[in-house]
Amino acid sequence: MADIKKLMVPWLEGLKPYFSEHIEKAWEDRSLVRMMSNEGPFGPQKAVFDKLVEGAKMANRYPDSLNHIKKKIGEINFGLDQDWVLLGNGSTEILDMTFRSFLQPGDELIQSLPCYGIYIQRANIIGAKTVSIMSKDNWEYDIDKIENAISPRTKIVVLANPNNPTGNLIDDSIYNRLARKDIILICDEAYIEYSGLENSKIPLMKKYPNMIIARTLSKAYGLAGMRFGYALGHPETIGIISRTIMSWNISLICAFGAYAALNDQEGLKEKIRLTNEGRDYIESELAKIEGITVFHTNGNYILFDASKTGAKSEEIVNAVLEKHNIILRKMNPFKGREGLFRITIGNKEENEKCVKAVKEFFESR
Repeated sequence: MADIKKLMVPWLEGLKPYFSEHIEKAWEDRSLVRMMSNEGPFGPQKAVFDKLVEGAKMANRYPDSLNHIKKKIGEINFGLDQDWVLLGNGSTEILDMTFRSFLQPGDELIQSLPCYGIYIQRANIIGAKTVSIMSKDNWEYDIDKIENAISPRTKIVVLANPNNPTGNLIDDSIYNRLARKDIILICDEAYIEYSGLENSKIPLMKKYPNMIIARTLSKAYGLAGMRFGYALGHPETIGIISRTIMSWNISLICAFGAYAALNDQEGLKEKIRLTNEGRDYIESELAKIEGITVFHTNGNYILFDASKTGAKSEEIVNAVLEKHNIILRKMNPFKGREGLFRITIGNKEENEKCVKAVKEFFESR
């Protein structure tokens, strides 16, 4: 009988599939308030919902190449032509396709910590090595250290704008310096809509054929469960990555919903307005707690540091969950800071409940 483990590619040894224990917990108990995974709290607009239903009625058919969606995305993003656009099953698939296109076993990918955990997971699956560079104390990317880490094996550098979990926007100079290198530079803009597309790195991307922007409808559009993302890049680069596309990677139902969402920019603006109002409320209220540091965000999440109070991340998150049924996100210690935790902005009721719960925790200490 065959020894399956001996047939497995060696770089999968020890790897685990990417699942979120927080999301698993939330689905097991739907009464829990989900303020941990940067989901949008507002469901699909009626126009989007109606199109999802319309698409479902045609689920017996394969979709086409969805050029009408690419054209709409290009129109929204400074009038790019459709051949500058690649569609994916969430921006996670965009990242995966890009990694598969430019990484081989033994190659290196550089990321800056803290960041989205999927980068290292998808690089590991290919057998590539991830080089992690710590951010500066103020959460800015340490460009000097990143540049010094680039070696002949470095093929990709991935940096988010704004970053998760810190919420800070990144200066153009960082991307300018790196885009001149002989690497693929990925700018992950999953949360860019919250600060406005004027803060996007598209103008830089148009200058550099080795620069790719990854986007998603999971955050500001509030369609995380629909799974739709896209990449922006030079046509030659997009053409290379498109060779890795799985057949019909965008479901017909998803395509109908995505096109409707992209055409409802007023609905998107309203979701952003409500989210940013919630952000300002949570930031201002929790800043009143003595010893808490609030890091202003350009996303739909806020990073807090309670280290000065002596409270640790796990202690805070567990207490809020056990007493108030709210799931927050505990963060790994960073340069000795053990009180880091993150809150995803919810709707008005959820935000008020969360503020009350966090205040109660610190008042009882």
